[in-house]
Formats: sequence, C-alpha cells, structure tokens
Amino acid sequence: MKPIKETSEGQIMWDEKDQKVVFVPRHQMNGSIQEDEAPVIEETEQQHEDDPALDDLTKEELMKLAGDRGIEVKPAMNKPTIIELLSAADEG
Repeated sequence: MKPIKETSEGQIMWDEKDQKVVFVPRHQMNGSIQEDEAPVIEETEQQHEDDPALDDLTKEELMKLAGDRGIEVKPAMNKPTIIELLSAADEG
C-alpha cells in the first residue's frame, strides 16, 4: 500500500492490489511508519479546496457517499478525515 496522506486519526493509503483508497487508523499502523517521518496534516474546519461542496454535507451524508464509492469509513472518524478520504479517492 502506498501512503497518500496522514491525518490526526491515522493514514490514508492507496491499496494497489485492490485499486482503492483505504484508511488505516493510528492504532492499527505498523511500526514501519514512524511519527517523525510524515508530518500530520492539521485538520481545520475551513472549506476543502478540492471540493468545497463536500463541506456542505453532513457527516452521515459523507459516510454514505464514501460507502457508495467503496471507501470504508468508521463512525468514529471526524468529518475532515472523511472529506480527505473522498478527495484522495478522486485523485487516485
């Protein structure tokens, strides 16, 4: 898997085998990813520059959209992380 972006909750990865974006929660990340290797992107409530329309959706709508695209999201994820997952999937 190829890392795309790290957030405060974990890391967004590209799964080359299955050709999809996956989210690896911080507590499940293996020892090969060191804290100081990749800077954590600060999450803010500002509009996402790639797709500002995503900011207008509720967390539930974002989770449904991610599910429709085959992206696994957890209820504990915050809204900015879900938006990052959707944006990363669009770029991939």
